[in-house]
Amino acid sequence: MRIDNQTRAICTTSKIAIMEDSWQWKIPIPEFPFRLDHHSSITSLGSCFADEIGGKLEQAGYSIFNNPHGILFNPFSAARVISHGLNPEAYIPRITQGNGLFHSMDHHGSFSNSDEEALRKNINSTGQIINEYLKKSSCLLLTFGTAMSWVWNEDGQTAANCHKIPQSMFTQTLFKAAEIVEVWKPLICALREENSNLHIVLSVSPVRYFKGTPEMNTRSKSQLIIAAHELAEKFDFVYYFPAYEILIDELRDYRFYKDDLRHPSDLAVEYVWKAFQESCMQPEIIALNQKLIKIDRRNSHRPTAKPQSSTSEVRQEVEESKQALIQAFYSSGSRT
Repeated sequence: MRIDNQTRAICTTSKIAIMEDSWQWKIPIPEFPFRLDHHSSITSLGSCFADEIGGKLEQAGYSIFNNPHGILFNPFSAARVISHGLNPEAYIPRITQGNGLFHSMDHHGSFSNSDEEALRKNINSTGQIINEYLKKSSCLLLTFGTAMSWVWNEDGQTAANCHKIPQSMFTQTLFKAAEIVEVWKPLICALREENSNLHIVLSVSPVRYFKGTPEMNTRSKSQLIIAAHELAEKFDFVYYFPAYEILIDELRDYRFYKDDLRHPSDLAVEYVWKAFQESCMQPEIIALNQKLIKIDRRNSHRPTAKPQSSTSEVRQEVEESKQALIQAFYSSGSRT
């Protein structure tokens, strides 16, 4: 089937190329004005998709602080992480009790503890580490997951996680793009004042959230996309990476999803990871990443010839191999 002139003109105007043979939308990959390498420090915040890309960077040997509060779905909870990191002493934990545990409304369930003091210590120590990373990070990767958030009735602020607490204690709210921008504009200014070398990459998670309705998911994602673009247009050190568009438009097939039909498959994550590298890394760094990830995968394939080797020992061997390769690469003059 041929593409008529009218369709071709529309596609050219929108700067999206259509491959005639497969009718595949090809999303242009932005080229950011900064480059990441293994001297870069990175902080990653956001949804489970942010976890996936952050995990790839960890595998490739980067210095990255990946989702320090745990997975965060809404942009307001991510904003509280930044506020916590910028001023740890001023942060006031939002703690409640339920199901025999103490929970933080700003943290993932992995922080929950039967000992309230232990929970507070973990929160405080994490805040200090966030502060250190924000000061030295060359890049903040920020992924918004949903504008549909649960507001904790006790203080009127969004909850990062409801911790299986009765639903009556929360109010579901669809936030508007303007509200998201209003919260993030001063934070972005504060981040840049703290770290003049920081670049921020915004994206919207392609993971569908169907706890409401498919229509509500679309409304939610639209608010996030508008907010992300407004912030990228407002600041010259903030950029938009089209992770959402790549999966929804370019990989528009359920073959690229896991069995739950919501989360990207491993193949889809690899595809988006490749695009992300192309946007902010040199070709020789991308080639090095591939070698490092190959080494890292040994950790999940321990040889049976060494049954006495503990998991920690294998992990140490893998990390030493990765660091040796990184050191050899940069000291050889392959990258200056």
